[in-house]
Amino acid sequence: MNRTPPIVAEDRSSLTAHTLQPVQRLELLGKHLDGAGRPLLDDSGSRRALFLIGEGGIGKSVLLGQYLDRLDAARDRGVVLVSCTSIEPAADLTTLRSADHALGEATSNPLGREYGLLALLNQMRSDHDSVSLLVDTLDLKISEGSLVPIAAVIAEALKIGDVIATCRTQEYRSFLLGGAHRLAGRIDPATMPSLAEDEIIAWAERYLNASQQARPTERAAFLNSLRGGVTRSQSLRNVCSLPVRLALTCQTFADAGHVPPELTVVGLFERYWDTRIARHAGISHTELSYAKQDTALKLAS
Repeated sequence: MNRTPPIVAEDRSSLTAHTLQPVQRLELLGKHLDGAGRPLLDDSGSRRALFLIGEGGIGKSVLLGQYLDRLDAARDRGVVLVSCTSIEPAADLTTLRSADHALGEATSNPLGREYGLLALLNQMRSDHDSVSLLVDTLDLKISEGSLVPIAAVIAEALKIGDVIATCRTQEYRSFLLGGAHRLAGRIDPATMPSLAEDEIIAWAERYLNASQQARPTERAAFLNSLRGGVTRSQSLRNVCSLPVRLALTCQTFADAGHVPPELTVVGLFERYWDTRIARHAGISHTELSYAKQDTALKLAS
């Protein structure tokens, strides 16, 4: 059998920031990693799965991508990435065997597609001495029916190597926190923090400078407005505390050189639709109303 490549990450581009310019945040994982950059073991010396937990749009996937870059640079182990967006919608996730096969197929690696994820991990460990499994957006596939089989695959993967996964807070609390018995006591949650006031301004400035959105005068006025707004307004601070919402705020208001201090999440998406989408899409008033409501509900969560 041919030696496996050190990095199996067909979906690596999905971990790249597509809105704000990426800011290194690996320090957030500092207390969860040992000196070699591996997830810390439990008190008995057994591996735990490191879970990056947080709201949608807070940057979990981007942080996982930065961790992958670190592993790639070190080249001291094999790495397998599974993006749950690549698992077929109709994939059977009701047994350990079927879940293992579905996760293996999502790697796009021939060995994984034919024999499953665990076989690929075992071969990677054999070829590269050790292996790390990265699983992105696990929340997309966790449900009452799939929880036990997926947890079993992760538990088996922990016998082979390290596991680092991303999951939204809601699914983590609803399913993994108490219902994944094979992972009981074997998960180390790393909660992703929202952006602080100084980070909001720094990230917005990087984004506007890189995108060249708005003229310099409007950019400066917008940043001054944003700086004062997040200091005085809890509502605006909440809106901009998630990178994805901060990006939309920049896209929507930078040209005007001002951001409303009492902006709400729903208000942001209303204005974003009105100024950035509806005028170019030929959407009817009724369709626009439903689309805005659906977008606001999804992205405000």
